[in-house]
Amino acid sequence: MNDPRTPALRRRLGLCLALTVALSATACVSSHTGRRQLLLIPAKQEIALGAEAFTEMSAQEKRCEHAPTRKVIETLGRRIADVSPKPKWDWRFELFDAPDTLNAWALPGGKVGVYTGLLGPAQTEAGLAAVMGHEVAHAILRHGAERMSQGLVVQMGVDAASIAFDNSEYKKVIMGSLGVGAQLGVALPFSRKMETEADIVGLKYMAQAGYDPREAVAFWQRFKAATGPSGTPELLSTHPATDKRIAALSKALPEAIAIYEASAKRGKGAALSVPSCGGGRSSPAPAPAAAATAPAAAAPAPTAAPAPARKPARRASAPPAADEKTEAPKRASRRRR
Repeated sequence: MNDPRTPALRRRLGLCLALTVALSATACVSSHTGRRQLLLIPAKQEIALGAEAFTEMSAQEKRCEHAPTRKVIETLGRRIADVSPKPKWDWRFELFDAPDTLNAWALPGGKVGVYTGLLGPAQTEAGLAAVMGHEVAHAILRHGAERMSQGLVVQMGVDAASIAFDNSEYKKVIMGSLGVGAQLGVALPFSRKMETEADIVGLKYMAQAGYDPREAVAFWQRFKAATGPSGTPELLSTHPATDKRIAALSKALPEAIAIYEASAKRGKGAALSVPSCGGGRSSPAPAPAAAATAPAAAAPAPTAAPAPARKPARRASAPPAADEKTEAPKRASRRRR
């Protein structure tokens, strides 16, 4: 027996699919890198969402109050923002007290957060400039709006499939399969493209700001040593595998070095310290782990009892870069996925 609702369901399905196709066709633009982007979110709204998200995320995280390190973060971030196409944005660079979190993130409109755990593998201002350049590039390239737009289109498709199989006893199986397919087929591959794009554009920004771009490759080598191999296959990760990032950055180095040579060269900049965020003294950033070729020299005996060992550093994925801000901003994940 036919369900009398079927014609109405089909009409709703057709409308959803037609709207999805229309929006996708009319909102594809080229970024200044030449890559085609789907942007359904107006820039003004994107920036407002980024500001709102930044306020909420800043309230959720513990702010690091170590003034000298905060000054380094602000000065370095501003130098990179000033060479970007949007130097007059309301840029904000915030430092969060999370020594076990190796992460940084960017929100639309120029809001950047850095966790203190990242200062270890950064080691120098140039190492940190590689990270800051990457995050500034995310904001400039409107990756937050692109992710929001992809989410809207995927959601339309999911809703349409839900309507189409509304009366099917296999609905749960079908929807589950579509969820995996939509994630692997659209969202995650594009996200990896954005990460790679931000790496390369950020490399140029740091070079233009006067920081040696070779330190970007050195940073990712130290990051790999500090975090170890990822527990998530690249297919299911929103970030390219570290070795692939290093290879892509190495390939882009000649152009970045030429930009650096024409800049007011700052080289590696000053060495960084891992701050005591309550305002106390800083401790030197730890050296990257590496295979030793000879036994290490014995360290002098401490004059006081050593501090308890910290938990192993955890990698974290970027927080919702405004594609998730259409609902409520969420706390940054403490693991890369």
